[in-house]
Amino acid sequence: MAKLETYDTIKLITELGEAEIQLCFGDITTLPVEEKMDILMVSAFPGDYTAIRGTVIGALHANLGIDLRELSYRREMDLRTHFSCWLTEPLPTRCPYGKILCFERARGSTLTMIEVIRQMFRVFVPVFRNQETTVITPLLATGNQNYDKEKVMKVMVESAASWILAGLSMKCFKIVVYGAANNKLVEVFTQQKKHWENVALKKQKALSVVYDLFFIFAQEDKKYAAEIEKMIKKKNKDISVYIDIPHFDNNKVWQDDVYRIMITSKRIVAVLTQAYADNAECLEMFNMAICCNRKVKKRMLYPLYLNSVKAMPLYMTVVQYFDCRERKEGDNRKIKLMEACDYILSESASLEQDPASTVNTTHSDVQYDVFISYSHKHPASAVMLLEYLQKHYPDLKIFFDRSELTMGSMWQSSLYMALDTSKFIFALMSPSYLTSIVCQEEYNIAVARYMNEPDKVVFLPVCVEDIDTIPAMYSHVLMLDGRGGKLKGLLPTLGKAASSWATSHTKTDIIPQSNLEPYDFKTAAETRGKSVSSLYAVDQRDKVIRRKQPLDTKNSDTKTCHVVISVSRDKVYCAVSFAKILLETLPKANIDFLIDENPSGLKELETADGIVLMLSDDYFKSSTHLEELHMAIIKQRANLNKKTIFALQTDRLGKAPMFARLLHYDVSLKDPVWGGFCSEGLPTGRKMIMSVIKDFSGTFSYDNAEYAAITKLADDVIEGIYR
Repeated sequence: MAKLETYDTIKLITELGEAEIQLCFGDITTLPVEEKMDILMVSAFPGDYTAIRGTVIGALHANLGIDLRELSYRREMDLRTHFSCWLTEPLPTRCPYGKILCFERARGSTLTMIEVIRQMFRVFVPVFRNQETTVITPLLATGNQNYDKEKVMKVMVESAASWILAGLSMKCFKIVVYGAANNKLVEVFTQQKKHWENVALKKQKALSVVYDLFFIFAQEDKKYAAEIEKMIKKKNKDISVYIDIPHFDNNKVWQDDVYRIMITSKRIVAVLTQAYADNAECLEMFNMAICCNRKVKKRMLYPLYLNSVKAMPLYMTVVQYFDCRERKEGDNRKIKLMEACDYILSESASLEQDPASTVNTTHSDVQYDVFISYSHKHPASAVMLLEYLQKHYPDLKIFFDRSELTMGSMWQSSLYMALDTSKFIFALMSPSYLTSIVCQEEYNIAVARYMNEPDKVVFLPVCVEDIDTIPAMYSHVLMLDGRGGKLKGLLPTLGKAASSWATSHTKTDIIPQSNLEPYDFKTAAETRGKSVSSLYAVDQRDKVIRRKQPLDTKNSDTKTCHVVISVSRDKVYCAVSFAKILLETLPKANIDFLIDENPSGLKELETADGIVLMLSDDYFKSSTHLEELHMAIIKQRANLNKKTIFALQTDRLGKAPMFARLLHYDVSLKDPVWGGFCSEGLPTGRKMIMSVIKDFSGTFSYDNAEYAAITKLADDVIEGIYR
């Protein structure tokens, strides 16, 4: 076997640190275990994993005892449908690779080699899970598949460099050529080295804004983009617009160039249509634009919604778009587009002074005097109240979503933050209000603040339309009658009440007072304790709690599922404990940890079967975690028939916004129920646990009572997945 030696290295300085692309010659199976790489890439024809002599698959079998055919029966990730590849389970520790990523190029495929390699690098995003990863690969498809070695070398280096400079967390990429050094391949690598190290250097120096506006649109919608550009140029002929991106050359890797132009532009305009939603490159660029928002901590993405989309990805729905569709009589798309252009131009001109940030979704210095909650199906009453307040009390800062939820903002986080900081909240009640999930959420948050913070907020529901039946939940707070022509007569009283409270903290006579009987929390805790004790008991041998009657988990050893855990770094030990317990029952589960700044988090939430939110005070200090929380709420709202969110309360959440306190918490670490098991034989004090998650290896301490609570949470998730 030819010893593996590194011949040359391309060093790329990126925002994530230094990354390397290495050219090696020799036998890939002679990599020393002490130089272990995270992933080995191999290629094969679909289903053909025969260990033929002279191939990498054959060498793996002969030299290391790795049988790819056997591994194919136990895949950790099967991505063949969209990415033509699959990932093995972790290999034995004696192997010099952590896992094998196998690409399957179909016989007779019409894809060019450039397209195949582009797919290969695209799959690294879900495989890496935003963790620093090392990859070793032979010169792909140059064995039995007989592709030109020099061309493949050029494309692989070009792809790796482009993706690394675009932000891919690949620390090292080793390209191994079997045998002795090849002069032609060395020459190709040397040329690429000179080019990409120069590109990386220029990128570090490129700090100035290049374009005012960067357009994202599908090729089919070029006419719309041209129409918008014409409107913008008519209003400001000096504005610079980048509008050439729809043409994707399959013989080039485009991500790095696109990201460079995006991040240095003032605004990114996305033209949303069905063609856009059907275009993989457009969807990828939308996610890149969200990453740009986070990177510069300013609002850059401005979506224009031109044609209805059947199924828009959830991570796109968190961004407020400007609706230019003609949905009802009187709507005019051209007029709406002109309004959108006016707004974009005004924002673009004041980039440096723009206070809006899609990243900062935590509590800010922005506080509202008045919040108007209403149903969008019947906005007339809300507009009447708004216009009256603006005319007679112009100094009041009013949250009215059609004016405050501006294009490009994260609408749900902005909405909830406004509810949490407003001094006076109006709820304009109507039949459509009672059936709107978002309106119900607004009402619940307002009631909770009204009951818990009576010195900070006043809540005043006003009935503006006939309601046949009012659910009991809406009867706890007195409601004023503003039906028919009554609302107009109430406006002076409503305005005075809002102004008095907002400016001098004085309540007028019309402010309704609640008259509710206090809830007996002690009795509720005792009832909950009896319920948990009927299900769980202490296993005296292992000193943990277990279900008295095990869950029905038929075929659990083959059950695959995707579980995402969103957790702050101070509570990682909870996530490690949860993962250990879950994998004991579902060893095939794919578990992702979202910790701190995770740019791919929204995509992972999109595909999750279950989302575990481990909420703490530190969690709510992170704008990224709040973004994940809002995404989870939107996902659950879209599918009310299936439980998606499982929430763990780790702290008492004193710093949490009000909407977070209203979430359904499946388990709380602070619940005295769990400490009660200690009296039944569960040891007190802290113990140690070894992480079973590779990316978070190490030893973590836990309290037995906390472990008991997390056991219940894991059971809830397992039961939810099976149900």
